[in-house]
Amino acid sequence: MAAPTLPNAPAISLGDNILVQPPLSRCGHGPGLILIRPRIFAGCQAQNTSLDPEPLQKWAEESYAVAQVTLNAETSADETRVLEMVKTAVEGLVAREECDKKGAFGLLVYGSKADYAAEFASILATIAAMTTVTAVVCFDAWPVPATTPVVLHLPGKEKAQPEPHAAVYTYPETASSAFAVPGHADFRIASAGVAHTRSLTFLKKHMDGPFFDLEKIWDEHTYYEFGDRSVEKTMATMVQEPYVNHVPTLTGGVGRARLSKFYLEHFIFNNPADTSLELISRTVGTDRVVDEFIFCLTHNQEVDWLIPGIPPTGKPLRIPFTAVVNIRGDRLYHEHIAWDQATVLVQLGLLPEYLPYPYALPGGQLPGPGKRFEYRVPAAGVETALKLQDEHMVPSNGMFEYRGCQSRHVECSSPDPIDRTNHTCTMARRTAIVTGSARGIGKAIALRLAHDGYSVCINDVPSAADEISAVVAEINAQTQAEDSQRPRAIGIAADVTSSAAVEAMIGDTVAQLGPLTLMVANAGIAHISPLLETTEDEVDRVLAVNFKGVLHCYTHAARQMIAQGDPASAAGVDVYKILGAASIVAHKPLPLLGVYSASKWAVRGLTQALAMEMARHKITVNAYAPGIVGTAMWEEIDERLGGLEGRAKGESLKVYSARHIALGRPSVPDDVAGLVGGFLASRDSDYVTGQTMVVDGGIVFT
Repeated sequence: MAAPTLPNAPAISLGDNILVQPPLSRCGHGPGLILIRPRIFAGCQAQNTSLDPEPLQKWAEESYAVAQVTLNAETSADETRVLEMVKTAVEGLVAREECDKKGAFGLLVYGSKADYAAEFASILATIAAMTTVTAVVCFDAWPVPATTPVVLHLPGKEKAQPEPHAAVYTYPETASSAFAVPGHADFRIASAGVAHTRSLTFLKKHMDGPFFDLEKIWDEHTYYEFGDRSVEKTMATMVQEPYVNHVPTLTGGVGRARLSKFYLEHFIFNNPADTSLELISRTVGTDRVVDEFIFCLTHNQEVDWLIPGIPPTGKPLRIPFTAVVNIRGDRLYHEHIAWDQATVLVQLGLLPEYLPYPYALPGGQLPGPGKRFEYRVPAAGVETALKLQDEHMVPSNGMFEYRGCQSRHVECSSPDPIDRTNHTCTMARRTAIVTGSARGIGKAIALRLAHDGYSVCINDVPSAADEISAVVAEINAQTQAEDSQRPRAIGIAADVTSSAAVEAMIGDTVAQLGPLTLMVANAGIAHISPLLETTEDEVDRVLAVNFKGVLHCYTHAARQMIAQGDPASAAGVDVYKILGAASIVAHKPLPLLGVYSASKWAVRGLTQALAMEMARHKITVNAYAPGIVGTAMWEEIDERLGGLEGRAKGESLKVYSARHIALGRPSVPDDVAGLVGGFLASRDSDYVTGQTMVVDGGIVFT
C-alpha cells in the first residue's frame, strides 16, 4: 500500500483581505467557517516559532473550509463594508465543492474589542444574527443574539458579565485575547490548545461535524509504526508539522524533518521483533485518544528511545504506558507518551533495591563513622503491569512497609555489594499455593514453605474449611511471633476438579499475597479395589481429582506465571516452579491400586510434557513420588487392604513396610516436605525440570 499524500490545497484570494482556505485534511472536505481577525494579527505568523499554525491553517487542518476576513480599525467601523466582505466570504465558500454545507456556517472572531472600532460590536451582532450563522466563537465578551449559540474565551482573571446564553471559559494565566494567536507576544500554547479543543467540541455539535473515527486513525498510525514498519506511511498519517515526545527519556522529534529522522534512525526499525501493545483502556474525545496499554518486548537489542545507552539484557519487559494522542481533523498532530522508567530498570535488574540516603534523618541523626544510611527504592517491577491488567493481581500499599528503612545503616568501607540477607526491611516475594494442605503431606509442605519464607495459600475442599482455618492460624501465629514482617498464610476452599475454582483461587491468592512463584498440586485421593470390580464412576472420580485436578493447577498456574513476566522482575526469583503429587506407583504399580496407579502415571507424563513446554517461560515443572506414608489416606489404604487380604487394621502398613521399604519404616509427612520444601521449592532445584523424584525410603530405585 502506497503512503497517502499530504494535503496541499493553497489558499485562494477573493480580493483585498479575504482568503478562502480549502480543508487541509486527507478527506479534503468539510463544513464552512468564517474567520474574522484584526489587522494587527496579520503579521504574527511571520514571528511564529511554534508548531501551532495560524488559525486559518489550523481550522483547515480540522477539515473545515475557512474564509478569513481581515479588518483594520477603519474598516471595522464601516457596517456596509464589513457586511459586504462577509457576503463575499460566504459566496466564496459556497462556490467551493470542498465546502459541504452551503447554508450553514460557523463564525470565529479573534481579537478583543480594543482591536476593532467601537462600532464593530453592533456590526458583529448583525452578522451573528444571520440565518446562515449557526454557531459563534469569540475571544472577548462580544454581544451575540440570544438565538445564536456562542462560546466566549475570556483572558485574564476578571470574569466579564456576558450574555446569559453564552458558554464562557476564562484563562487567568493569559494576558490578552491574543493568547490563541501563534507568533503574538501574548501567545500561550497550552491555553490556546485548551481553547481550541473547547471551540472544536462546540462547533462540531452545532455544525454537525466534521466527524472522524479517531480510533481508526490512531490504529492506522500504530500499524505503520509496529506492523508495516514504514517511516513514510507513518509520517503520512500526521499533520504538516507534528511532534512526538516520550516523556521519561525526552526522545522523539519536533517538526516533520526531525520527527522523520527520529522514526528512521531510532524508532521504526529499533523495536524488537516481538514488540506488542496490549490495550487496557481507551478514551476517545473530541480531538484526542488517551490509551492505557502494556508495552511488551524482549530487550534483545538496544532500544535507545526507551532506555538510551543500555546494551541488550535479554530480559522481557512489560511496561504500563499512557499515550495522549492529539488528532487534528483526520491526521495526528502530536503524541505525548509516558511510562514509569523505574519499573523498566527494575525489570532489567538495573535498579538497586537499596540506595544511599545522603541526608541526616529527622532529629539530626547521622550514620556512624564508616557507615551510611540506605533507603529501599520505592519502585516496582512487572507488578506495575499486573496491577494495571487486574487490580486484584497485586495487593495495594505494599511499599508502606518500607517505612523505617532509612534508619538502617550498613558498613560501607568498601564498594563491594552489601549482604542484606537478614535485613528486616526485606519483604518476601515468594508465594505458594499448596492444594490438599489441610492435613497430611500437604499440611507438612505448607508449614515447611512458610518456615522457609514463602507466603502460602492453604487449599482444600470446602468441607475441610475448619481444618484450613486451623492451618492458616498455626502458620500465622508462628511467623508473626518470629517477625511481624514475615510472610503470612491465607486459606481458600476450592475443589481442584473445577477449572473455574482453581483459576479463581489463583487470582485471589495473587491479589492477597503477590505474584505466584510456586504451585504445589498436592491434592489427591486413593481408590482400593480390584480392577475388575472398579466401576466407571469410580474411575472418573479418581481421574477427576488425581489427574484433572493436577492438570487444572498446572495449566492455570502456568498462565498466571507467564502473565507475570520475567520471574526475576516479578518476584526476585530466577524461575517459577510447578510441582505435582505423583507416587511410587507412578514407577511401580501395586495390586488393588490399579486406577490410582494409572492416575499417578498420568501425572508423571503430564509433568514431563509441561516441563518441555514451559522451559522457555522460565518455569520448571517437577513431581514428587512419596512411598508409604503415615497419613490418613494411607490409614484408609491399610484398612481397605486389610479387609481384602484378611489382616487386622494397621497390619497391612507394617507388612508392606517390612517387605518393601529398604529403610524399614514408613515415611512421615515431614520426609516428603523435606524434599518438596527443602529442595524442589528452593533455588537448589532451579536447574531441575521434568523429573518425578522418589521419596520412599527405598522401595523404588531409579
